[in-house]
Amino acid sequence: MREVAILTTGSRYAAAYELYSHSRVALDVGLPEDIIEGLVAGQRPAGMTVEETVAHDVAARLHSGAPLPGALYRAGVRTFGDSGMAELVFLVAQYAAISAILNAYDVPLPPDGD
Repeated sequence: MREVAILTTGSRYAAAYELYSHSRVALDVGLPEDIIEGLVAGQRPAGMTVEETVAHDVAARLHSGAPLPGALYRAGVRTFGDSGMAELVFLVAQYAAISAILNAYDVPLPPDGD
């Protein structure tokens, strides 16, 4: 769930280094490669778990510039609990800031980051 939200955020900002590094983390924690590729491409991949889908939808909506719809917020609370939903919102905000900083300084990919 965490990596889905981070990759969704990174894709919205086209933050190359964030997408590179968290694609690797996502693989390490067992997220399927096709889902990672879809998230990096800015898509909503099929085959995600309910938790992953809710995390993606919350992250994507937060980047739309509009408030979260009540139904989506409630789905997040049902899925993650009150504190888990708060953690998700703060995670998305944190990685939005990180993406902006990486883009501001045009942080390059490492040599193996093709």
